[in-house]
Amino acid sequence: EVLKVLNRSNNLAHYCQRKEKDNDGVGVGGVLRRRRQRQGIAVVTGGNSGIGAVTVETLALAGMKVILCARNVNAAKQMVEQQLQLVSPAIKQQNIQIQQLDLSDFNSIQQAANNIIILTTDDDDDDDDDEKNNKTKKKKIDVLINNAGVLAPSTKQFTAQEIELTFGVNHVGPHMLTRLLLPHMAKGGRIINVASTAHRMASTPSSSSSSSSSKPQMVWQRENDYQEWREYSDSKLANILFAKRLQELCMQAGRTDISSVSLHPGVIGTNLWRNSPLSSSSSTSSSSSSSSFLQLLRLVRPLVNTVFFDKTVDQGAATTVYCALTERVDGGSYYDNCRVAQTSQLAEDVDTRKHLWEFTEHLIQQKGFTLPETLFAKEEDGDISIPTTNAGNEKDTTTTEATTIPLQ
Repeated sequence: EVLKVLNRSNNLAHYCQRKEKDNDGVGVGGVLRRRRQRQGIAVVTGGNSGIGAVTVETLALAGMKVILCARNVNAAKQMVEQQLQLVSPAIKQQNIQIQQLDLSDFNSIQQAANNIIILTTDDDDDDDDDEKNNKTKKKKIDVLINNAGVLAPSTKQFTAQEIELTFGVNHVGPHMLTRLLLPHMAKGGRIINVASTAHRMASTPSSSSSSSSSKPQMVWQRENDYQEWREYSDSKLANILFAKRLQELCMQAGRTDISSVSLHPGVIGTNLWRNSPLSSSSSTSSSSSSSSFLQLLRLVRPLVNTVFFDKTVDQGAATTVYCALTERVDGGSYYDNCRVAQTSQLAEDVDTRKHLWEFTEHLIQQKGFTLPETLFAKEEDGDISIPTTNAGNEKDTTTTEATTIPLQ
């Protein structure tokens, strides 16, 4: 519905395609016809289920080539080959490429970024003759959607680099992926971060944090204490702070054409809940009394769904789709229900977002991984080098080819 409205009102972003409208408001055959030479490219993490799958489907209908990043490649293949084609047969005319990505492992993030850069810089099928004669194909990613995440595992878990899992997957991983892909963003590109209204329940800055600053600061990693919902809320706060700080840095770098936003999709009953206490597959070490209470909650889950979840999966994807496809967005803003919304006071704090950025950059480098020295490649540079994993990493990073599924 968002795509139809944007198409009817002629408010689609410049990297989308258009078709002459038919009665459904989308176009003859369902897929939008091109209104420019080069086909837009989108990268979507967690695109194999939930709102991510709906997002992938809609971006493909908008005429974009979509690189679907998923931890489980087989599940992604099944979703593309079965679910999407059943729902939207017109997507068969598009190419959806599947890239393995595990946000809990920096090695996987590095390799996925390398593959995505190769896929996008080598993609010149739709360029005109002048573009084909250019020596360098670069900055071709139009939209990066950081959608993948985990929700409140009942027990404390860690990433491959020993970072608390919720913070690592929901914030640190997307931060790293964005930094690696940012030099390859097209003019007018967008970075969209799926956050949550749960950021309002984040913990408050502590004056006891190890910092030379006299101002209380957030504690992003705790050695012993673990509260699943606090960690989740903190990670969603980090998504918003990251989006705002990235926008500031883009402006400072002179890339006023780049937009970085965050959003609340709604409370939706998707696979994100698989690790939460309400999930029937979730394991917990709770006491017998609390365990009995959780068992009762699971029995009444259908009723809980009706009361607690405020949107369908399609409705939950609407704001993500809007931010990706609308003609313009307000960089640095937080969106809810397809419009700019107010965040918590802490999410607006400039010092907090600066501290988070510095903390995250240092954390990634402390684990032995390299980030680009600057956000963007210089315009006068030739070929953009693909960042490589620091030689100090022991884990095997052998290249794995992206799985390409042409839907024809």
